[in-house]
Amino acid sequence: MYPSTIVAAVLILLRPAEAAAKGALSKQLWEPLLTFADKMRPVSGRATAKLNSEATRRSNLAVLQSQIAVFVTGKNNNATTAEFGPIMMALGKLMQTMVDTDPILNQEAVAAAAHGEYLRGAAKEFFNIAAGAYQGAANARLTTNNKGQAAGNGINGISGIAGAKDKLAAPTAEPSTDDLDDVTADGFASLKANQGIKDNELSTAASGNSCTLFSSGTSGLLSTTGVSGTLKFTLGYLKRPNAADTGETSDGTKVAPNTAGTTASDLPEYSKAHAAIYKLKSPSSAADISDVTGHAALTEMPELKTAINNLILKKKGEPAAGDTSTINKHIADYYTPRKDDFSKFWQKLKEVTLPVEIRGTQATTLDQVRDLRQLAGALAFYAKKKRQRPANQNSRTSRQK
Repeated sequence: MYPSTIVAAVLILLRPAEAAAKGALSKQLWEPLLTFADKMRPVSGRATAKLNSEATRRSNLAVLQSQIAVFVTGKNNNATTAEFGPIMMALGKLMQTMVDTDPILNQEAVAAAAHGEYLRGAAKEFFNIAAGAYQGAANARLTTNNKGQAAGNGINGISGIAGAKDKLAAPTAEPSTDDLDDVTADGFASLKANQGIKDNELSTAASGNSCTLFSSGTSGLLSTTGVSGTLKFTLGYLKRPNAADTGETSDGTKVAPNTAGTTASDLPEYSKAHAAIYKLKSPSSAADISDVTGHAALTEMPELKTAINNLILKKKGEPAAGDTSTINKHIADYYTPRKDDFSKFWQKLKEVTLPVEIRGTQATTLDQVRDLRQLAGALAFYAKKKRQRPANQNSRTSRQK
C-alpha cells in the first residue's frame, strides 16, 4: 500500500550505526504531516453528515408532499387544487432528482472518506516507524529540534509527540460539522512546501552515533539499497534525493490540477484525495427544506412553473410550450398575497384534521403529522369520504323525490 522502501527502512534501523552524514528529521519537516493527519480525521464524519443531510431533506420533502396530498383531497375544491397541486407536483420532481443523484452522492461521500484515510494511513505508518525506532535522545529518527541543530530531543514513539496519538487515531463515523478548513480550493493548507530531506539539515551528533534512516551516507537507506533516484516517504510529500545536500521540493498546497503552479503530477495521491474531499465542503441543499418553503425560493423554482403549466393551464391536446405571463399571473394570484409572511400560507394545512381513526389517539391538525404511514392512511380516509359524498347526495335526492 505504501512505498516498499518502508520495509527496507525497518531493516536499516536495526543495524548498528556507523560514522557518516546522518541525523534525525527536524520538526519543521515532519510536523506538517501530523497537522494534516489531524485535519483529515473529521472527513469520515463529514461524509456521514452529508449523507444524513440528504436523507433528512428527502424525508422532509416526502412529508410535505404527503401533507399537501391529504390537504388537497380533504378540501376537495378547485381553488385548493390550483393553489397546492403544482407545489405537490414540484416536490415530486425534486424528490425524483434526489433519487436519480443518490448513487453519485453516495459514491462521492465514500470516496472522500476513503481517500482521506488512505493519506492518513501513510502518515501514521511513517510516524510508527520513524518515531518508533528510538535508541536515545541523540540517536533518534525524529527530533523536536530545528533543521541542522545538534542531535538531541529525539522522539521516542508516537507517545513522545504531544497529542500525536489522538491526531493519528482512527476516525469516527459519527456525523461531524467540522468545516475542513485545511482543504482549500488549491490544495491542503497544512502541507506547506518543503525542500525535501538533506544531509546538512539533519541533526548531528559529535560522536557520529545517530540515525541513518534519512541519510545519503554510508549505512543509510539510499546507499544500502543501491537506490540511485529519490526515495519518497508518505506518498511523496517527503522526498530523500540521492545527492547529499540537494533538495527536492514538495508542495501539498497546490495539488488541484487547475491551480497556478499545480503539483498534481508530483503528488498524484494527494491530488486525487483533494478532488474527492473538496466536494464535501460544497454546501448541500438545506435539510430543513427552507430553500423550498420560502416565498421567493418556491415561486422561482422551475419545477413549480412547469407544474403550473402542465397541471393547471394546459388543456388536453395543447402543445408543451408554456405561457410565461399566464404562469406568473397564477403565481401572483395564489402565492404573492402571503408574500410578506409566507408562513401563514403553510398554516392553511391546519384546516384539515387527521381523525382519531387514523391517529389512534386523538384528532390532530395536518401540519403536526410527520408519520408517512398515518399520512397515507389519511389520504385513503379522505379519498373514501370524497367518493361517499356523491352517493349521499344521490340518496338524499331520491328520498326527496
